[in-house]
Amino acid sequence: MQDEAILSKYFIKALASSIVDELEPKFSQIEKSIKDLKPKPEAEFLSRKEVCEKLKITEPTLWRLQKSGKIPFVKIGRRILFEKQAVLNSIGNNFN
Repeated sequence: MQDEAILSKYFIKALASSIVDELEPKFSQIEKSIKDLKPKPEAEFLSRKEVCEKLKITEPTLWRLQKSGKIPFVKIGRRILFEKQAVLNSIGNNFN
């Protein structure tokens, strides 16, 4: 009975060692991948009113530009928001 317990201890240690040897390179690879990730800068969103003020246009004009696809927007629930950089890029691309 004691011999079986000793064998079981060796078996468990060998199994644990084998598992660690198998997983260690994978964890190292995951760790390297995480370190390589670069955080994205936070996007700044504007309301309809803010876009109209910045572009010096009326809300109906903004609505027409939005519907024609000239100004990209996102809809979050019932709110319509405009990513500031996307609006600036679209103005440069569509109106120059």
